[in-house]
Amino acid sequence: MRHVVLLMPDVYPESLLSRSPEVVFIFHTVGFILSGLAIAVLAWLAWRTGRRRAWLERLSPFVLLAASYGVGAWGSLRGLFEPAASGGPFFFVTSAFLETAALAALAHAVLGRRRGWIMWLAPLFELAGLAAGQPLVHPIAVIALTGLAVTGIVRAHRHELRYEWVGLLLIGLAHLPMALIPASFSVILWSGVAALRLLGVASLALSIERRSEDLFVQVFVRLNLTFIFLAGIVMLLASHAERSRRMDFAGREVEDLAEFIRGHVMYYLQEGSPVEDVLGSSLILREVVAEFGHSPDLRMVRVRVRDDELRVRIDDEGMIEQELVVGVRGETSPPASSAFIVADVPIYLDDEPVGQVVLEETAQSVNRDMAQSILFIFLAFTSAVTIASAIIGAIVHEASETIRQQVQKIEHSERRLMQAAKLASIGELVSGVAHEINNPLGVIVSRVEYLHEEAADSQVQEELAKDLQVIGTQAHRIGRIVRDLLDFARPHPLDVRAVEVDAILKSVRSLVEARLRQSGVTLETDIPEHLPAVRGDPDRLEQVLINLINNATDAMPEGGTICVRAGKIAEHVRLSVSDTGIGIEEDDLERIFDPFYSKKEGEGTGLGLSVSYGIIRDHRGEIWAESTPGAGSTFHILLPIAERDEGYEA
Repeated sequence: MRHVVLLMPDVYPESLLSRSPEVVFIFHTVGFILSGLAIAVLAWLAWRTGRRRAWLERLSPFVLLAASYGVGAWGSLRGLFEPAASGGPFFFVTSAFLETAALAALAHAVLGRRRGWIMWLAPLFELAGLAAGQPLVHPIAVIALTGLAVTGIVRAHRHELRYEWVGLLLIGLAHLPMALIPASFSVILWSGVAALRLLGVASLALSIERRSEDLFVQVFVRLNLTFIFLAGIVMLLASHAERSRRMDFAGREVEDLAEFIRGHVMYYLQEGSPVEDVLGSSLILREVVAEFGHSPDLRMVRVRVRDDELRVRIDDEGMIEQELVVGVRGETSPPASSAFIVADVPIYLDDEPVGQVVLEETAQSVNRDMAQSILFIFLAFTSAVTIASAIIGAIVHEASETIRQQVQKIEHSERRLMQAAKLASIGELVSGVAHEINNPLGVIVSRVEYLHEEAADSQVQEELAKDLQVIGTQAHRIGRIVRDLLDFARPHPLDVRAVEVDAILKSVRSLVEARLRQSGVTLETDIPEHLPAVRGDPDRLEQVLINLINNATDAMPEGGTICVRAGKIAEHVRLSVSDTGIGIEEDDLERIFDPFYSKKEGEGTGLGLSVSYGIIRDHRGEIWAESTPGAGSTFHILLPIAERDEGYEA
């Protein structure tokens, strides 16, 4: 007993990467989602960063790429539902032209306007070629465009734009076989070309995260690229398994018909019946007609015995045609372009092959079922990518924010350590220098005072008396500077206790009230009730606040408002001293706590904030400043809350 030989379709060979509509759809879908990923990341960067124009220039190429892949995906999906439309020129031409325009836009964005404008000649050339009916114009335009773009990028920005020129190179190489051997565009070659194009798009997407300094973007892009490619492979495997299952089922459906016809023919041939009578039997025609009604994709049954062949076919309108051809020579003719051989059963007589039964089907119902399946897979795939992207984005964003905060804390700690080391080294230097200056300064002051008294008694010239007075004033000023230096350099033990912030502010107000009134400055306070006491030395904290209020007053020569606020933050109390003065430039903010740094020309020693910084540091607190030039400054002080068993200073 011979067995039926079931064949997979020649239209869509049994291959995971066959050029079937669903495989084409999957490749275009992956490209569409890759482009969508790039669009989403570029939109995020344009929104979050200050380089909005630079990121938006990169957006248009990926929008065009997404449109190109979207048109291709729609065309291949339409081919599943309507096989006659699967090779329609509109979708191919539109998708190809959009791809060329996307590559031209990208090259223009990368190379700049001065050198990138020439890239737009490629889509114009393609339009002219398509109008002239030249099908090879698209790969030629893409190869020329990518070649020029890669050359320009490598010469100008080889290392900075590595992913850009690699992506363009891969896309250009993908189109090379299309231009060189279009007539032999085999299945394996097509799949390789499609894969190269996707790798090129992935490289272009990676170029975005390489140009971004945002850790969230870098991790988000890489994780999503991996997930998209894995999901695409899963889609290919699922669609291949589904088509194989459906094609196998289609072959099994017609197996009984093939066996019946072969058995009927072999029986009557062995009985000696003429071949014409055997092939013209009404039993064969009745079974074939019944099978046409049972298997909607069955299109032709051919029964050949020696040189005679019976052909029974049904058209799309259900009309059945029977034809008996006598004197057939050569091999059995191949099926129509839209059909495939689902069964090829040999007929034997006395163990010698004398003919065959061939059944041909189309893939219309299989394609319709595959279209429904692929839509379900696509929706599941898109939903999975969207949900995974949201989850990945949330996780990565949270991790990025945590890392950013940790980095800020580390940088802040480093700045505090550097400031402390700077203060310590300067303090040692200042202590020695101040002592060396103080001794001769005392001699100068005492002699000037003596000469001034002598000048007053002896009635010397008035100008000489004035000069002596000036020398004395400046000597006393030098003395004050030396005392400030020694105060800065010498470590002072703190009389630490629990201190009420409101009590400190009342004491400070009484000390600065006169100067504030003369300067036209108003002092406002905002201290909440039941604010915890802080752990500190009241005299030293008063010194810090007086210094900050005096600096704020100096910053408002035309008068203004100083506001002192306080509030509890975790285990600390934060004091804020704000003014409506001229503000501090951003470059100066980093140096205001450095010793001897002052913007007051001819006034002060530049030690006030340095001393304040040291006092707050000794209290295990923090002090920092925020300012907007022209809108005032705010100094923040963070002090630890006092323990319950510490004595209170009210």
